[in-house]
Amino acid sequence: MKKIIQWLFMCIILIVIIFLPNTLFAEHVTMTAIGEYVMGDNDTYTEAKKIALQDAKRNLLEKVGSYIESKTEVKDGIVKADEIKQYTAGIVKVEEVGDERSILANKATVVKVRLKAIVDPDALIKQVINFRNHKDIEESAKKLSIDNNNLRKEIEQLSQQLRNVVDEDKYRQLNTQRKEILEQINTNEKGLTLLLSGKVLHTTALLDRQRKDEAKKNVKKIIKKIASLYRLSAPDIEVDENGDGTVTVTFEVAAHIPFELAAKPLSQYNSYHRVNFDDVKSSDIESTGLYFYSQEAGPEGIYKRLSSDYGVIQISASSNKYYEAKKFMESELQKLFLHVDMSFSGFYTNKYLIKEELYSKDLIGRWSLKPDFKKTCRIKIPLSELKSLSQLKLKIVYDSEEYGQQSSLIKR
Repeated sequence: MKKIIQWLFMCIILIVIIFLPNTLFAEHVTMTAIGEYVMGDNDTYTEAKKIALQDAKRNLLEKVGSYIESKTEVKDGIVKADEIKQYTAGIVKVEEVGDERSILANKATVVKVRLKAIVDPDALIKQVINFRNHKDIEESAKKLSIDNNNLRKEIEQLSQQLRNVVDEDKYRQLNTQRKEILEQINTNEKGLTLLLSGKVLHTTALLDRQRKDEAKKNVKKIIKKIASLYRLSAPDIEVDENGDGTVTVTFEVAAHIPFELAAKPLSQYNSYHRVNFDDVKSSDIESTGLYFYSQEAGPEGIYKRLSSDYGVIQISASSNKYYEAKKFMESELQKLFLHVDMSFSGFYTNKYLIKEELYSKDLIGRWSLKPDFKKTCRIKIPLSELKSLSQLKLKIVYDSEEYGQQSSLIKR
């Protein structure tokens, strides 16, 4: 009887082994990768490790993605390569193994971070196929992945700039910018994991994306309002004959935004002040998480107006979670221009065009708005065309729309 029971038990085990789903015995692969960063003279070990960690994550996820992609080839391309890369960062669990530092031949310190991931290719492929059926997840994951790739490129550029910076203030500003980007990458990674981990968390991630999209709409709304606030003029127009059959038309274009500085500085430790624009609702600005500020205009304290002698209005985010809105504002500022058209009667209409940017970018990559400036324009035209020269047209253009248009008749 005992032998019969043992025989039956062995048969049951064999049946279970034969008929259990293959996924229980799927191949689990452990992959490792190393990321490194060569420290600059002013880098701390903590900063260097964070950058090396990002480098290691990128290397590890690329290795995992390539491996999964090779597996999908056997499955007749059920999953595309870009889908693998899009989802890997949110699906694969990454574990830090250790870190170390060493000295190179040139006496520079290199920091290395080791990571590992245990990967089940079949399970990952099934998850990717499942996510493909949810377009909202697919689009959100793709956007976060692309954003992180771009941010990592910015980290590399900033790190290179930091190695060549001598001025302490510039280094501090660049370093702050690099920290903000690293935090944004971490935020995106958390969002990607939330997005792919369940319905409740997925909803949370979508709400966050909705908030960011709303902030972008308000950014465009704010810039449109600012564009409409510019006051343009070209009071003095001179025409000088050159003696060679041509004349030089000279005029000075002035652009000005009326605004007031806030009553108090941003903090008691600096001389930077918030800027309040006329006719721009503070609620619209606050919803973006951004604010405009300018350095104190003079030694006597806060000035009500900021003239061109004192620079520009800078844009910043109230916290790191609004970093994306700040980057969007900076990109949109590049669509804002002053256009000066010289109009001619007859066949010559808008033949001469001057386009002036209303923003500036400093050495450390910060974008700023020019509230006040003057530009002297000199255009050389044939003397025969002078009679048909009829007027100057000044206008602010943002995203192909015209604001604050004003015409100034040519005086001879």
